[in-house]
Amino acid sequence: MEIFKRIFENIEKIEIKALGGRKIILSLGACIYDGTGDISYDTLYSKADAAMYRSKKQQGFCATVHGAADEVFIP
Repeated sequence: MEIFKRIFENIEKIEIKALGGRKIILSLGACIYDGTGDISYDTLYSKADAAMYRSKKQQGFCATVHGAADEVFIP
């Protein structure tokens, strides 16, 4: 998941003086849907939300993609 790696690398470079040296850490969750099948927006949102909470349980930057098999990416 090259897109997540690029996002994490760019977020890591951000320096905000008001944060007093603390860094931004990002946890992402996503759900892949190929457009086939009868799946509601609420179901897709729920799966992406659950993936995000799995990412939050990891330490540091993390992205979890819910699909055929959950994929966790930690740079």
